[in-house]
Amino acid sequence: MTLEEAIKHAEYIVNNRKYAISVCGSVKDCEQIAEWLRELQERRKQPEQRWIPVSERLPEEHESMFARFYGSERWNRSMWLRQSDRVIVTSELADGTRITETATTRDGEWKPDHTILKREIVAWMPMPKPYKGETDETY
Repeated sequence: MTLEEAIKHAEYIVNNRKYAISVCGSVKDCEQIAEWLRELQERRKQPEQRWIPVSERLPEEHESMFARFYGSERWNRSMWLRQSDRVIVTSELADGTRITETATTRDGEWKPDHTILKREIVAWMPMPKPYKGETDETY
């Protein structure tokens, strides 16, 4: 059964009072289950929010604003063809300490927002959506 089928089934049960009581114990319990399934469906639509090891993959890159100059006399070594959106990263310092910071990739190379000597980026995750105010739910 797909999630969408489960939601439709839960909504059907809620609308059939006798069936809802025999399956869930009460209509209210069935309504709660249907609501949880809808929440799960919405969460699945959101970007992945887990730490992704660098060994697994790097963030997806898109064309940079400099790409149009590639191959022309305007191109220079300080430009890059592709870059990722800013992401949250876990960096490991030379002494083994791990810190959280933000970074992008440019042509497949990490470019942290702050310069710290001798660090290795070990994992990353997409930035969360911005807080919208009191209407936001916390999970």
